[in-house]
Order: sequence, then C-alpha cells, then structure tokens
Amino acid sequence: MASPAGRDSAHGARQGRECRPGCRVMKPGPNSERALILCPDAREGTLLARLLADAQMPHAVCDDLPALAGELTAGAGLALIADQALVDTDLSTLRDWIAGQSSWSDFPFIILTDRAETDRNPLTVHLSDILGNVSFVERPFQPTSLLSLARTAVRGRRRQYEARARMEELRTGQERLRFAQEAGRIGTFELMAETGMVNVSEAFCRLWGLDVRSTFALSELYELVVPQDRPRIKTLANALPGDALAYTEYRIRRPDTGEVRWIARQGEPVSDTATGAHRYFGVTYDITAQKRAEADLRESRDQLANESEVLELLNRTTSALAAELDPDKLVKQVVEAGVALTQAAYGAFFYKARGATDDSFTLVSLAGADAAAFTVLGAPRITPMFEPTFRGLSVVRSADIATDPRYGGNAPHLGLPPGHLPVRSYLAVPVVSRSGDGVGALLFGHPEPDMFSARSERVMSGLAAQAAIAIDNANLFKSVQAARETLEQRVEERTRERDRMWRLSGDLLNVFDAEGRLIAVNRAWTSVLGWSEAELLSARVPDLVHPDDADAAREKIALLDGGTATLRYENRYRTRDGGYRRISWTASPEAGLFYAIGRDITEQRDMEEQLRQSQKMEAVGQLTGGIAHDFNNLLQGITGSLDIVQRRIAQGRMSELERFISGAMTSANRAAALTHRLLAFSRRQPLDPKPVKANPLVASMEDLLRRTLGERIALELVLAGGLWQTLCDPNQLENAILNLCINARDAMADGGQLTIETCNAHLDGAYAASVRDVRPGQYICICVTDTGAGMSPEVMSRAFDPFFTTKPIGQGTGLGLSMIYGFARQSEGYAKIYSEAGKGTTVKLYLPRYRGVAAAEEEVGTPAVLPRPEQDETVLVVEDEPVVRGLIIEVLHELGYHALEAGDGPEGLKILQSDARIDLLVTDIGLPGLNGRQIADAARAARPDLRVLFMTGYAENAAMANGFLEPGMEMITKPFPLDALALRLREMMERAEIR
Repeated sequence: MASPAGRDSAHGARQGRECRPGCRVMKPGPNSERALILCPDAREGTLLARLLADAQMPHAVCDDLPALAGELTAGAGLALIADQALVDTDLSTLRDWIAGQSSWSDFPFIILTDRAETDRNPLTVHLSDILGNVSFVERPFQPTSLLSLARTAVRGRRRQYEARARMEELRTGQERLRFAQEAGRIGTFELMAETGMVNVSEAFCRLWGLDVRSTFALSELYELVVPQDRPRIKTLANALPGDALAYTEYRIRRPDTGEVRWIARQGEPVSDTATGAHRYFGVTYDITAQKRAEADLRESRDQLANESEVLELLNRTTSALAAELDPDKLVKQVVEAGVALTQAAYGAFFYKARGATDDSFTLVSLAGADAAAFTVLGAPRITPMFEPTFRGLSVVRSADIATDPRYGGNAPHLGLPPGHLPVRSYLAVPVVSRSGDGVGALLFGHPEPDMFSARSERVMSGLAAQAAIAIDNANLFKSVQAARETLEQRVEERTRERDRMWRLSGDLLNVFDAEGRLIAVNRAWTSVLGWSEAELLSARVPDLVHPDDADAAREKIALLDGGTATLRYENRYRTRDGGYRRISWTASPEAGLFYAIGRDITEQRDMEEQLRQSQKMEAVGQLTGGIAHDFNNLLQGITGSLDIVQRRIAQGRMSELERFISGAMTSANRAAALTHRLLAFSRRQPLDPKPVKANPLVASMEDLLRRTLGERIALELVLAGGLWQTLCDPNQLENAILNLCINARDAMADGGQLTIETCNAHLDGAYAASVRDVRPGQYICICVTDTGAGMSPEVMSRAFDPFFTTKPIGQGTGLGLSMIYGFARQSEGYAKIYSEAGKGTTVKLYLPRYRGVAAAEEEVGTPAVLPRPEQDETVLVVEDEPVVRGLIIEVLHELGYHALEAGDGPEGLKILQSDARIDLLVTDIGLPGLNGRQIADAARAARPDLRVLFMTGYAENAAMANGFLEPGMEMITKPFPLDALALRLREMMERAEIR
C-alpha cells in the first residue's frame, strides 16, 4: 500500500454544478501534485521512487490497482504505471474513476512499456482508449526525459485546477446575478432591432404580469403601456435613435390583474462585429412604491406648508392676544384670524355680559360684512342651532344650514329670515372662561355648502380657548389695576411686619452665601454672641464656629449649595468674650443664597446633661442598696483573714498564712472592682465613642447585675457567638443596660426571669422605611426581656417620653428610658419596645456595626520577678494616708530604690524645692493643702524633666479628662497591686525622654 502520510480528504461534498452524477471531487491540496507509482517490478519501482525523490517531486508507491484507485481519489498530479500492472487485469475500477472525473479534469497517465508504437502495439491502443490523457515511455528510458515528461504532466494538471477555479467563479457570479435580479425584482431583456422581437427573463414576465415565455413581440409589450405614457417609448421607430433605451419611466397595465404599475427601464445598444446586427440589452424594474411615496411626500409637503401657515397665523394671533388688554380689540383680532383660518366669508363674535342672568348677547365684532346686516335681525334666538354654543356646551357645525332641521324649523321663522347674509356652511364655537362660564360665541359662515371641516372645528376650538384666556386676562388686568393701590398698601404693611419680626426675634436670623460669608444678620446675633453687626458681616461662618465644628459647618454649607435643606443641625459659635454657645440651625437654599434661623440651646443642653446625671445618680442609688450587703461581706472577708493572720503570727504558726492572705487579697480585689464600677456609673463626662465588644462588656456586668436584681430574680445571659463590634460610649452602654435591668426588676415585684441576649441583625430597606429615622444596614442587638407586668399600648407609646413614669411619686424620675433612647440615637442606632400587659416586656437596643480596628484586649499577667533599679534612683512619695504611704515606701525599699516620703502637699513641695536628688515623684491627687497636680506643676518649675506618677481613688477616665496629664506624667488607680506599681515605676524610669 502507498504511504498514507499527507493524504488529502477527498471525500467532501460533491460540487453538483461542477461534476456529472457520480463524479469524484478533486480539490487542490498537499497531495494534488504528487506522482503515484504502480510497478510490479520492485527494483524498477524503487528506481522510479528514488528518481522522483531526487527531483523533489512528491510521490507515493501503490501495491496494486485498487490501491492506485484509492490514492487517485485522495489526490494526485499524475500516475506513473508499468504496463505489466495493466495486463490481464480488471480495469473497471480505473475506468469508472476516469469516467467519473469532472468536466474540467483530464488526469495524466505515463505508461512504461517495452514497445511504445501505439498503432502497432494492441496494449497501448487499448490503454489509450481507457486512460485518455496518456503518454508512453519506452524502456530503457532516460531519467531526464522521464522527469521532464512528469513535470509537464503536473503543470498541465495544475492548469486544470486553475481552469476549474475560473469556471467556479463564473458560475458563482452568474448565480449571484440571478439572485440579485430576483431579489430586486429586476427583469432583463434583449431587443432585436431588425426583427422587433424581445427576449426576456422570467423575472421580466413576473414583473409585467405575463405568462412565462422567452420571447415577445415589441408591439405586444407596447400595448400594455398606458396610452398617456406611450409617447415616451422610442423603440418602435424604424431607425432607433441613440437614446432609444435611455432611462425612462412609464405605467403599464398588467394583463393578469389589470393593476396599473410604474415601470423604470434603461438599456444600451451592442453591435455584433461579426454580423453587424444591432441588439439592445436592458433592464426594467417596478417603481410603483417609489412613485406612491413621492406622491405621499408631495401631499405631506403641501399639508405641512398649509399647517405651517396656519401655525404661523395662530402664533401671531396668540402673541397678539397675550399682549392685548382691550377686550374690543382682542375679539376683533380673534374674528379676523378665524375667518382666515377657516376660509369663511363672514365671522362674528357675540359677547355675553359678565354676571348677566338672561340670554342677551351683544355683537362685538364682525368681519366680511357690515354691522347693519345684523342690526336689522335683532339678537340671536336660543334655538337648537344656537343654544349649545351660546350656553357654552358644545361646537355646532352644519354642512348646509338651509337644509339643517335644527335651524328655521318653526313658524314664523322658517329658513333664513329676510335680509340675512347668504349662509350655507355654518360653524359656531363657544368661548368659555377658566371658571366654566360662557363668555360668548364665535360664528362663521360661507355662501357655499360643506366648507368647514373637522379640522376647522379643532383649530377654532383652540383659538376660542386662547380667546377665553385673553379675555379673562384682560378682565383680570382691570381688576388688578383697580386693586393695585390696595395691594401696594398691604405689601408695605407685610414688609413692616417682616422687618419687625427680624428686629425683635430672639432667634438668630441670617442670610449667607456659598462661601460662608454673612450677608445679613438680625439683632439677636449681638444679644446672644456679643458681636456687632459690622464684625459679623466681615466674617465667615466657619471662622465663628468652634474649631472642632468647622469642617462639619463647611459640609453643611456644601449640602445647602447642592439644594438640600438643613434641619436641627447643632454647632458651637464663639462669643465675643471667648466662650461658646450651642446653636440649633434650620437653613434652606434659595436663589443662590441660604436663609437660616438659629436657636440658642446652650441652657437646654446643660439642663439635659444635669437630668442625665441625676438619672445616673438615681441608678447608682438603686445600686448601693444591693451592693452595701455584699461590700460588708467582702470587708468581713478582708478583716477576718487579716485577724487570723495576726493571731497565727503571734502563735508562731506560719504554715497556714498563705491561705488566709490569699483570701484577704481576693476579697480586696472584688471590693476594688465594685468600687470602680460605681465610680464609672456615677461620673459625669460627654459621650466618648470607642470600638466596643458588647459580649465581654455584658459578661463583666453579671456580678453587679445579680446583686442589683436580688435573689428572687433569675438572670440569664445568652451571648451570640461571632457578635460584631459597635462604636459607642462603653460607659453609657453599661448605664443603659443597668437601667433596663432596674426597670425590669421593678416590673417583677414577685420575682421572675430576666434574660439579656445579644445577636447580629440586618435591617433592610423595607423595615427601615417603616420606622422613623432608622437607616438600613447591619447592627448588633442587645435585648433585655423580663417576665414582669408588661405595658398597655398607651403606656408603651409614651415609654420613651422624658419624665413619663408609671412608678409612684418619689420612686422614679421618668428619665431612664428616654436617656436610653437618646443614647441609642446619638450612637446612630435606635431602641424598640415590645410589650403586652401581663406577659412581660422586651427592649431591644440596636447599635450600628463598626468595621474599623478592633478594640484592644487587656493583657492580664504578673511577672514572676519584680524589676529592680539599675542604679541608685530616688523616688519621693507624697501620700496623706499613713498606711498606704508606708506600704509604698516598704515596696520601694524592697525593690532597691532610695525612698523619700511626705504626708501632705506643702511638705512634699519643700523636699522638691531642696537640692535632694529626686528621679520620680509618686503623689496622690487629693491631698490636704496642695493637691497632687499643684505639687507637680510647682516642682517642674525647678525640675522640668521630673517624671510624675499620680495615684487616684476615682475612676481613671474621669480623672484624666480635659487634658489632665502632660508629657512625662502617668496615672495609676487605687487600689493597685504592688507589683503593678513596681512595673509602672520601672517603665517610667527607663524612658529616655519625657513624652
């Protein structure tokens, strides 16, 4: 078998128009020029293959005749066959392949034979008949001759493929032309001038409505042309002019349908150089749709021109009506415009006096006739013809009033009265004011019938509406003229009232621009802030507010500049004496300026803070009763443990001291935790938002809450895993939770269950829209639920109101829930109550999720070995409590510090003002004589690098408020572990610079 490498796919789709039935499809490709070798003599076959390989001609060796036929189908340029392979062999397969070739294909064969004389050798004659395009090479052969013959055969094969490609292009072009003619409804024809016959295409026959045939007499076609258009046909002349087939258009009447169609025709003459005969080739196509479109376009243009004239006249009339304030001149313009718009012969306007109760109408304007023609007729009668118009009900249009039963149907007024203008066509349009009252009527007439169309009716209805508006405006102008003096007087009075309000208002009124420049201010600015008007008008808003509020003020100005009003926005304004007043603003933009009113709420906010503090103290009071018992127990644990320690020491029994000392320390630490919690609740300070993890905060309150609730109320904490952070004041959150628990305790007089739950919550847009002032988003929810008395709907609706309480007088201020609600709103969250009388209450506190940096975890731990000083360092201890001072001095000595001590402020200051070396000052804040801060300030005058550690028994955050600590100063809160004191001293000593 031949090598299969590089074989073409010769089994593709048949080219129907190119091949005869059963033909093989052969395409040019990688195998299309290869030589196929069929040689039974292996030695000769190898020689031929080597010869072709040396000549770089592609080739394949076939084992037998069926293999050769298969390779021919796969593609080849020639076949090189030894005659032995074709002797005594069935050549039908090869014969069928050759017969199945396409019309363009004539495959070349080269036959190697011992006798090449075709006329004498029967085999060669036989093979020539079968193979067709065959060349015989006689052995022995010259290799160069054989290669030359092979290359010639390949070149011939290549030309066959090229011819096939040209035939395919021609066929494709013809197909495209045929499709284009059919798609474009184009018919082709050939006119034989000498015979007067016309050869036509099928499309031509379909276009003209003829039976399909190839030839028609020219006269036969000429008869189908509409007689009016026949002069345009020049092809019937004996001697055809040069422009006989120039482009022309004419109409034909189709014989199949009788329909008249427009035809366009164009052609050109062609002379046969061999015979000298003249033929004319041309095309025809249907342009009926084009002609109809052109007619429609002309009609549209005419209508547009007419509409343009009407519109221009309407515009002129409308403009004139808008400017005219004299009713008589106004209706004259309307009547004249109506006559022009409707092509009427006559036009009139009858006016009904304002307020008239009868049916009396007056002729005000007339066009196309003299007024005397109506004077003799008297006023119009309210008949079926006139009533709809004069009552303002509807338009009346009559094609012929002389035959209209609505007019002149009753004696003695049959038909037109004597002396009446000759009127057949009639159009009457009511003129109705804005209030719906009839003002009058427009009447138009013409001597010829059916002159007014529906379009005339529509145009005049529009003009009547414009006339009604103009008449109303004219009457209104008269009223305005009459009322002008009164109006000016009222405006002056209102202006004086406004100026009086501007001067006397206690609120801050002002006008300012987008740059924040004040343009106008009232006197209240001076009375509230102390600035003069001149000073204020030379200043900008951001320059007058507190520095911390300046950026927010600029943002609000930008919002106003964008068109957004500001409601109840608060900031602090600087007074002339250097203080600040809190102002609540409402501002609105208008015409590039901003108008604002501000109210001084400084005292109101101070009062609210006092109320908030009193509410805190109420909560603390609620706490102390429950805590006093526990605190006494803790003190008993401390004193009892120390008493036993003292006894054991006196007895010399040292083995059990550690257990009692540890018990005393545990009780002391628990007492310290309770003290810190009370101080945190009771201190007064503004909101200090921080990242807060609610679960640890709630858990830290558990002991405090259990003592507050008492033994009859069970407390359960249900804290959700993965709870988000929030941003709020942690102390206010603790206060809110405590107040909710106290309220729950009071609602469960007979005991019950209190549950505090936490969870993550997502409030979607639909829920947020149903609740006032709630933004959609992610929140954490702290839910406090009790099994107490619950609330009625009326009580629940007022639960957040300040000073509202259901407790007896003296047992509650009514501020608890209102403060909780205020805290939630200030933290950008909200609070919600769910309650039912007799079934308990649930209060949900929603606080927004915080995505910032997480709150730092407190590190707990005590180093095993206390740090000691690296050199001879001296610490001065100023403490008025001898026991505390003695303990600190003892610890300092143990650590290796040189310690000095003082019992009060003046004594300590005396030591500091001496020449003694002092590396660090440890002082209590609350001292008799001079407090700790006063001592530190006085000492730093002489010792600027002195490091100071303050001790305080108050809540640390409260003591550090308002910038209490300066660089190089730190604070520690009592009670503190002595090892914590040692660590703090070492850290302060090791700092190279005062921070």
